[in-house]
Amino acid sequence: MAFDWERAVERNLDDLLRIVARLFFMAGIRTGRSLVFLPRGLRLRILAMLRPAEFAARRLVAMAACKLVTVVTRRAEARGKQPPAVRGTDPEGDEAAPSPVIPGPDPRTEDDPSAHSVNPAPVPKPKNCAHTVVLRDECPDGHPGAAPAGAPEPRPDMEPSDAELLDLFRDRPCFALFDPWKRYAPFLFDVTGLDGPFGHVFLEYDEDGDDWPEPDTDPDELVDARGLSRRIRALALALDDLDGQAARLARWKARFERAIERMQLADAGKLGGVTPDAVRRPSPWRFRPFRPGLPPGWRRRPRTEAEEILKECHTLALDAWNTS
Repeated sequence: MAFDWERAVERNLDDLLRIVARLFFMAGIRTGRSLVFLPRGLRLRILAMLRPAEFAARRLVAMAACKLVTVVTRRAEARGKQPPAVRGTDPEGDEAAPSPVIPGPDPRTEDDPSAHSVNPAPVPKPKNCAHTVVLRDECPDGHPGAAPAGAPEPRPDMEPSDAELLDLFRDRPCFALFDPWKRYAPFLFDVTGLDGPFGHVFLEYDEDGDDWPEPDTDPDELVDARGLSRRIRALALALDDLDGQAARLARWKARFERAIERMQLADAGKLGGVTPDAVRRPSPWRFRPFRPGLPPGWRRRPRTEAEEILKECHTLALDAWNTS
């Protein structure tokens, strides 16, 4: 019996949405208002719940991208190539223009007049289900190629201004699909007797000296919380548009696999003088969206709901991403 990935994604998505609603309530974020300051103790409590939720959301997106999204590569047309002419629009005028009648069923043969309404009710599209994403491939000469036939050509007067772009993306922070890299802090020991070019990165520690000063950790002190507010809203927007985030990651995965294939062909000398370094690479250039090791907040015995979701999503995401 096959594993039901749609059900797994839907169940973990509902749990993460419940955690996001709790974060909104704890931070006091309201629609149309930005959060500026929070007490230090409350900010730490929110971070302890937000970080596992973010890592679990990234793994949930990876599950949906690998198991619910199918990427279809379409060969791009070369630059300067005209799309095929549509019947009835021959430039020489040999064929007659098409009839203005809109094709469809004859209203006289139908009994229900609501089926032929000018503005019919839109059919709701199911979320978190399997769908297909079209990816445009590169042309043989290496450039991305022209737009597909039938797509509107961009015009200079249609480009949005800087003010419109700022107003569009100011309140819609983007969710990072890739885990941040680990921060490897140097060890604290005496390196006064070591020689080398990297000796300056270590910190000197004197056991006979005074104790280290304790940091100011007043729990009631107000600290900046604007970045925290943006992270919470970015997580909420990503979970609300899980299909779009999964399509983003699936397109990156397809471009990465295509780049690896082209690099292997270039290394074998089958691309006509193209070197492996000249192959176009997707950004970021990483082998997978997960960082090495276990994510922050992972516990063998979870203590909170966010840690339970993170543990399950991490296991399922590694299984979904594994293509061996």
